[in-house]
Parts: sequence; structure tokens; C-alpha cells
Amino acid sequence: MWQLLVVLLVLWLGEMNQVNALPSHLQPLSYNLTISTHLNGGPNQNRYVGLVSIRLLVVEETRQVILNYRDISISVEHTMLIRISSGLRIGIAFTKSLEASDEYLIEFKNRLWKDEEYTLHMVFSGNMAKPQRNGYYASFYKDDNSSIGQKMYSIAQFEREYARTAFPCFDEPQFRSKYTLYLAHHSDYLALSNMPAAESWKHPALDGYLWTRFEESPPLATHMFTWALHQLDILAQTKTDDGTMLTIWGRPQFKPQLINEVIEHTKLLLPKSESLFGVPLPLGNTTERKIDHIVLPQHPKILYKRGLLVYRENMLRKGTGQKWNLSEMVAEYFVRQWNGILVSASSWAEAWIFDGLTAYLSIQLANQLMPLSGYNQTRLLDLNLWVKQEDSMAHAVALKGLPTNKQQESLRVSKLCLLFNMINSVIGLKVMETGLKAFWLKYANKTATGMQLWTELQDAARRAHLLPRGIDLNHVMDSWLNQQGYPLLVVNRNYEDNTVTITQQRYTAVTLPGNPCWWIPITYMTQSDRTPHQEWLSCDDAAPQLSAITLKNISRPDEWVLINVNGSNLQRTLYDLKNWAKLNQILSTATEQIPPINRAHLVDDALNLAWQGMLPYSVAMGILGYLSNETNHYVWQVAIHNLEKLHTIMQTTTGYRIFRTYLRTIVEVHFCTILKQLEKNAGKLEKKFLRTKENSSLLPSPDIQMYTFIPIIYRLACHFQLAACVKDAAERFNAAVLDPSKEIPDGLRETVYCMAVRYGMELEWLLLRDKYNVTETISERRILLRAMACSVDHWALEKLLQWSFDRGKVSKMLTIDLLSAVAHNSVGFILVKKYLYNHIDDIKRMYDNDGILEILQSFVNVISTWEDLEDFKDFVQENLPRISNYSITNFFEAATAKVDWRQYRYYDLLKAIREFTIAYLG
Repeated sequence: MWQLLVVLLVLWLGEMNQVNALPSHLQPLSYNLTISTHLNGGPNQNRYVGLVSIRLLVVEETRQVILNYRDISISVEHTMLIRISSGLRIGIAFTKSLEASDEYLIEFKNRLWKDEEYTLHMVFSGNMAKPQRNGYYASFYKDDNSSIGQKMYSIAQFEREYARTAFPCFDEPQFRSKYTLYLAHHSDYLALSNMPAAESWKHPALDGYLWTRFEESPPLATHMFTWALHQLDILAQTKTDDGTMLTIWGRPQFKPQLINEVIEHTKLLLPKSESLFGVPLPLGNTTERKIDHIVLPQHPKILYKRGLLVYRENMLRKGTGQKWNLSEMVAEYFVRQWNGILVSASSWAEAWIFDGLTAYLSIQLANQLMPLSGYNQTRLLDLNLWVKQEDSMAHAVALKGLPTNKQQESLRVSKLCLLFNMINSVIGLKVMETGLKAFWLKYANKTATGMQLWTELQDAARRAHLLPRGIDLNHVMDSWLNQQGYPLLVVNRNYEDNTVTITQQRYTAVTLPGNPCWWIPITYMTQSDRTPHQEWLSCDDAAPQLSAITLKNISRPDEWVLINVNGSNLQRTLYDLKNWAKLNQILSTATEQIPPINRAHLVDDALNLAWQGMLPYSVAMGILGYLSNETNHYVWQVAIHNLEKLHTIMQTTTGYRIFRTYLRTIVEVHFCTILKQLEKNAGKLEKKFLRTKENSSLLPSPDIQMYTFIPIIYRLACHFQLAACVKDAAERFNAAVLDPSKEIPDGLRETVYCMAVRYGMELEWLLLRDKYNVTETISERRILLRAMACSVDHWALEKLLQWSFDRGKVSKMLTIDLLSAVAHNSVGFILVKKYLYNHIDDIKRMYDNDGILEILQSFVNVISTWEDLEDFKDFVQENLPRISNYSITNFFEAATAKVDWRQYRYYDLLKAIREFTIAYLG
């Protein structure tokens, strides 16, 4: 094989591709990459050999070439450098492997002259049999049609910094080069890459092998480059209106129920993306455009590459929330073609800014499939709730800080997504789109920094006169990126001189040193003027403790004032008690005067400020009490998030009856309404979208608000043991058992199953077990596991715990869901504790530190007593000494907050709700 590649080296002496080089010395212009892969058995199984020819421009005179490599073998005797202008070979003085920095150094005998171009040729080999799904790796899936019961495939996944594990290259994001790829592979396999295949021919030296050459790509960074070999069939193939070929590859026996949705979403979102981004994607050395979907039975994460999308089969199976997930996946694919591929981050230190923008734009683009559904607001509200919870920890890390685990990476991207929403609220969607288009046009096929992005958005806002001259967007964003947490705005009204003073501090449960401050756009409205107005709360670097703003004569003393209109800022707001009372009154008497998203944030702020002891529970319960008149799903989305956190603690206390009775009074009236709605629209609850004859757009049903509101009310009513709900759930379950055609509505299924198991007999649990064993969709399996965990029988919960680490029963991605569901069961808490303690050694062998913390989190989230907390701390310190201090500190901080609440604020809550429930106590 080495001899063959040496021949290729000569044949392709003038052809080359790209890689990465040191900024001060070399710039890779193009790569010409040849890979010969062995997947069909024999001594070379799961191995490959390759030749890379890199065309280099010398930026600064040097004798060295330093490029990246790791876990591959380089043939020194077949490494050569050719000066293009003369065709002469430059002699090598020595080579050196710098393993600590993943670098390979080549020292030459002669100098490489500035502004000259050279071609570096290197022969290498590697192993694809690796447990990690990164670099160039081989894997397999079960297939009964295969003679050996399985089929192999290989994929190149290079993000982040894994191209170096496949071939020697300049593996840094600031280097963008063109690629020409040649793949040698067995004829049983089909080859795919970023670009369309240009030609294929029989291999002259290897029987049964083919060569496939792909068209030259436009400039890409190494982590954007990919290829794959597979044995899948075409499940669907079609062309979009602009001629883009869409092909979905999968196992022939796989019947994807949502394949038409993928096709339709692609056809709808491609032109919308081109209109949104306003910059055509470069085609490279081809006139064709294509998108290949590789659908595998199992795959750890979705791969978004130019022209190629890889994901698991479950994405195309029907299940709870699957259509929404699919919409956002297709939307994210298109967003990444512009934001991340057309223009990419200049370094990994900047990449998360692009990831945050991608997350925000994906939500907005997916929303265009269902423009009246409020999907974007629902998703942003979900992120807002999660980020506020995690980022309120005392040991939270600044966005520019180095993430130490996957959760922190996810938090960073989610928080930045919310900050882009804040920018949108300040300058408006049209101006933001204008700034983004200018950014993508200016830096097309190049790399860019976060500062350059902020500058383009600021320039667009300046031209539209939407950003005051004293406001520098770079400075504003630095205040959010360089410090931990988020602000609490303290709003104090002086009712005598009619002023409103707003100050800021970091929102945390404990007092911390320092005076962090943020540049914050303050949007406000009043009872008599419901047009949003905006001012800026600045941040004086010299005296951050003095950061304050005073608004004069914005409302009469008898009127309410509302801050953060439409909830676009990442903040909490603490009003003075009089203003809370005025807001409470208007919520109870004229609810619609407050925008729905602000009603949601008022409920969230009131409950969380009371949780921290910053607001009396009497005020918070007053705000919560208006929910008996509230039907907006945004508000109930927030309410269920907070109420279930309280429920986890309250269900183990003697005050649970008071708590439950109070919430029944709020939910009962709504439950009666939705029960009538369910009877009226029997069998139609899943039909969230209706198609019009005039166009192929997916439009939401007029009752979409009810379809999101119903599942929340139904869940709360049943979990708070409202008799009518428990009865209705039993009837629905029994009807579905007797007649499978009577499907339980999508949003109610988990609650119905749970109630059937909790109040039923052994038979109900066994029926769900049997259903679980024949169900393939991850989302449906998750529902069934959670429902089975509602059992109050020890044998049933013990059985689930035995399944939790049995990969034949429960996939790795469902283990945490299962453990969490059992732990939240008041009967299951002690069983989970015992099981984790007894099996910690097995867990450490199966999971890395991040995985172990996620598993233990399922238990620690339910701890609410000092005894359990101290016992668990001792256990972790004894058994997990190597987990980072940050992770452990943050881990225990959340548990400590629950324990503190139970000790110091539990009775405040009971006192506040007693007056609402005393009439219902027997």
C-alpha cells in the first residue's frame, strides 16, 4: 500500500489541498487528500492509509513547518516539500514529534522564501477502531440481512480539533482551505463527503475496490470537512425548487414515519434561509448543490456539516415532541451553513459566540414553520428558566471562562442565545438581520471574531438610529461575557416625588464579594402608557456600586410600573411592596393589561425571590393566586417549573396537605374547562398543525394555545390528586388497553400512564413494561420509564433500578431520566440512594466524570434534609476524589439551597397559603 501511495504522490504532484499552519509563518491554501479505507475484514480491518498534499503560502520566511497530528503514524521517508515555481525538492534536516502539543515539526535544510508557494506531501496511516466517536472512526450496527449480523460504516467527525487524529493538518479554526478528496473503498460501500462525487472508477490494484473523487470544496476549516462510507439505501430523494438534491440514506427495513416532514421542512427552510442570510453559499468547483442525510440506528450526536447531516433513526420516528425536535434540527443545519461554515470563528475561544448565535437563529428559523404557535417564545422561555437556575449559583463561571464540563458548555451557548434575544429587543429584528447580513457578506469564506460581529450589529443599529451614541455594543457585551451570573434589578418607587430608582446587583442566594454590574437596556411600561419605553442602566467601571438610574414622572403614584417589557433581558426584578400589590391587583382584575410573557416572568420572579427570602411568601402567593384566571401557556410553563420544584420538597413534609389543597383550588376550575375541551375534540389533540390548500406552509391550528395549555393543567391536576383527573386518567388508560385504536393524546400520555401505575394494580405496570419492550422511539421509551417509576411498589422500582445500567434494557441516554424519575418518587428516594451507593464502582467504570455527576444529580436534586446532604457529601468525597472542585461545589450548592429553604422558609410558605386553604381542610 505504501508503494501505491508513492505512485499517487507523483501523479498528483501538482494537485493539492489545505491544512493549518502557524500564523506567523505559513498559510495553507488547499488540501489534496487521498484515503484508502479497509472495512471488509482481513489484517487491515478498521485501518486506513493516506496521502495529503498541502499547498502552502509562506507568509514569513522560515525553515520550519509545524502542523497538527495525534494518534496517527507518519512515514518520514515519504514526506517531501516541493517549491512550486521551480519544481525542486527541499531537503529535510530533521523531524520531531511534539506530542505534548499535538504538533509535528519539520526542519528543512534551506529557507522557505516569503510569498513563495510550496507543496508538502505526507504519507500516513491510522486506526479507526476507537471507542470515541471522533476523528475518523469505524462502527457498526446490527443487521439481520448481513451474513455476519452487522454492517460497518465509517465517518470523519473532526469538531473540535480531531482532524489531526485522521491526517496531518493545520487543525485550527482560523485556517480555511479548499479540499479535493479521493477515497479508495470497497465496492460494497458508498462514499459521501461535503461535496458531490465527481467520478468513480475501479481501483487498479485492489480487487473489489473503487476510487471516488469529489468536487473541490470552497474554503473550509478542518473541523467542517468530512466524509463517510456506508451501506445504506436511499429512503427518499428529491430536488428542491433551486435544484438542490436532497437524499436521505437509511437501513432498508427502517420505516421512518417523519420522512415527509424532513423533506418538507428542507424545501420550506432553504429559501427562507437564503432570504434571511442574504448571502449565497459558495458552490466550490461545481454547479450542483446537495444535502445528504445519513440516518443511523444509533449515533451519539447530530453532525452538521456542509452538504452532510448525520443523526440517529429515532429523529424520524413519531413520538412526543419529535416534530419540534426535527424542525429545529433542520433549521440548525441551514443556519450553520452560513453562521459557522460560510463565516467561522477565528479561534476556538470565539467559537461559542457563533454557537450561541446559531442556537438563537435556529429557534427563529424553526418558528417560521409554525409562525403563530409561539414556538420561539416557548423555547426561549425554557432556556431562560434553565439559565437563571444554573447561573444563579455562587460558583457560576463567566461566559469567557473555560467550561469544565458539558453542562457548562450547554449553559454558555444557551445564555448567549438569550443575549442575542436581548440585542434583538434593543435594535429590532429587521435591523439585526441587516447587521448579520453585512457581517456574513464582509467575512464570507473567512474567519471572524465576536468583536467584529458586535461592530457590524452596532453599525446597523447606528444607521437606523436605534442605539444611542453613548452606548458601545462591544462594551455592553463585555459586561455580560466577562463576569458570572446575571443581574437583579431592584426597583424602588418614591410615591411622593414620583420617581423610580433602579439599581442592580448580582442575583445569588449568598452575598459575594465585589460589585459586578452590567450594561442593561431598561424597557418599561406603565398602567396609563403601555407603549414600551427604553433607557440604559450603565456600568461605571471606576465605581460599579454606583450603577443606578432614576426615572422621573413616568407614571402616577396610584399606577403600576412594569420593567423588562416582553422579558427580553436576562434578569430578575424586585419591586417595592406597593408596586407588587398594584401588579397583583391588575393581574387579578384586568389580566390582559400585562403582556403574557411578562405575566410569566412576574410569576417566575415572585416565586424565586420568595424562595431566596427576598420577597415575603404572602406576596408571592398573592401573585400565584391569580392563576385561577390564567390560561396562557407561557405563564403555566413557568408555573409548573416552579411548582414541581416546591412539590419535590413538600411531598415529604407534614405540610403537604395544605400545599396540595391550595394548588387544587387554582387548578380545579381550569381542569373542568379542559375536560370539556377534550371531550369536544376527542382524537384531535395531536393535530397541532393544519395544511392549507393555498400553500404548503405548516400553519398552527387556531386552538394551538389550548393544545399547549391542556397537558400542563392535566399533569398538575393529577399529580395534586384531583379526583376527577385521577378518574379520567384511569378511564383513558383502560379504554386504550381494550381498544388500541383509542390512542391517548400525545401531551397527556405520560400523566395517564403514571396515574394508572400509581393507583392501579400490578397488571398496569406489566402492560407498560410489555409496551416498553416493543417500543423503539427514545421519546416514547422515556415516557414509559417515567410512568413505570410512578409505582409505589418496591419490587417494581427495584426492577427499574436493575434496568438502569443494563444496556440491553435502557440506553445510556435514558439512564439519568430513569434514575431521576425513581428518585422523585417518595418511595423510591431511599432505593436510589442504596442502589447508587452499592454500585458506585460499576458506575465509575462505565462513565466519565461528567456522566457520573449527571447520574448523581438525579439523586441530589431530591435531597432536602441536612442528614441526607451530609451523608451524601461524605460518600462523594470518599468515592469521587478526582472530580473537579468547581463541579462538586456547584453540585452541593443546589442541594444546600433546598435544605436551607426547608429549614428557613418552609413555614413562611405554609403561613402564606393557610388563609387560602383553611376552608378546604376537613
